[in-house]
Amino acid sequence: MNPLAHSAAPTASASPLSLLRAVWRYRFLLRQLVQRDIASRYRGSLAGLIWSLLLPCVMLAVYMFVFGYVFTPVRRVGQETVNAAFALSLFAGMLLHGLVGECLSRAPAAVLAQPSYVKKVVFPIELLPLAVVGTAMVQFLIGSAVLLLALLFTQGLPATAWLWPLAWLPLLALAAGWWGLRDVLRRPVVETLRRAAE
Repeated sequence: MNPLAHSAAPTASASPLSLLRAVWRYRFLLRQLVQRDIASRYRGSLAGLIWSLLLPCVMLAVYMFVFGYVFTPVRRVGQETVNAAFALSLFAGMLLHGLVGECLSRAPAAVLAQPSYVKKVVFPIELLPLAVVGTAMVQFLIGSAVLLLALLFTQGLPATAWLWPLAWLPLLALAAGWWGLRDVLRRPVVETLRRAAE
C-alpha cells in the first residue's frame, strides 16, 4: 500500500471550509469524474444520453395519464380539462426521493468501489462520493427542468417556483455529508443504508 495514498484527502476532523477548498482545487477532476459516471451509466444503451431526458418525460407522462385520467373522480359533463396538480406534485416528490436515494445508496460505497484510486495513487478520495452526488444532481436537474416545463404548460409557472431549490438544497447537503462518515461506515452499515434507501 502506498503510504502517501491518503495525503490528498482531509482528515476526519477537517472543517467544511477546508473541504470546500479541496473541492475547488480539484473541481476539474470532479467534473471529469461526474462526466465519466454519467457516460458509463448509459454506455451500451440504444438511445445513449437521450435516456437522461427521455426517462423523466416518460415518467411524467405516465403519472399524468394515471392520475389525470384513470384515477380521477367522475368528471362533470362537459369538463374536458385534466387536473394535473397531483401528478406534478407526485413527480416533484419522486425527483427528490430519487436524488436522496441515489446519493445515500451509492455515495458511502463510492470509496470502496474504487480501490485502485484509494490504495495505489495519491488521490483526493473525498471526490469519489461527491462525484456520485454530482451525477445524481445532473439527473435531478434534468428532471426539474421537465417538471418546470410541465408546470408552465399545464397551469402556468407559479410565483413560488423560485423556492424549488429550498426544497432540495438541504437534502443535497445531507446526502453529500454522508461521505464524511467514510471512516466510521463499514460494509454492513453501507449495505444497511443501501437497503434503506431502496
